[in-house]
Amino acid sequence: MWNSDFRIVLLAKFTWSTEENRNGYPVLGLTLMLGAVGVPFPSALSVVVAGSLAAQGQMSLLWAGAVAVAFSVLGDLAGYGLGRVLGREFFERRGRWLGLTPAMRAKVETFFYKWGILTVVLSRSLLSFKSSKPRDPHDR
Repeated sequence: MWNSDFRIVLLAKFTWSTEENRNGYPVLGLTLMLGAVGVPFPSALSVVVAGSLAAQGQMSLLWAGAVAVAFSVLGDLAGYGLGRVLGREFFERRGRWLGLTPAMRAKVETFFYKWGILTVVLSRSLLSFKSSKPRDPHDR
């Protein structure tokens, strides 16, 4: 399996650093949208790269910000739509494919009933941090 740092370098080298930077906005949008849906992409890092490119004059900060907000919202809506369409039954039957065991689901539901919307805010922040963190070679 590829190291996440290697994937980030490949992403930056082959998609962001074109001279005319035609690919930067779509890659930023796609990365943020997929990250918002739940794919473990380094979405926070992609925003940092976009900000760096904007500071160098290779991207417009206004357009990068607009793309970031729009595609993050689209990803959130897509994730909500998937959950709404697939429903609880899908996750009860096939949640193990995603690492969602009945025990994990019970923990999440208990936490949500106790803390409400704060659960969503914290889980989004922690997932973003976890997907952006370099992998420890000692973790298995």
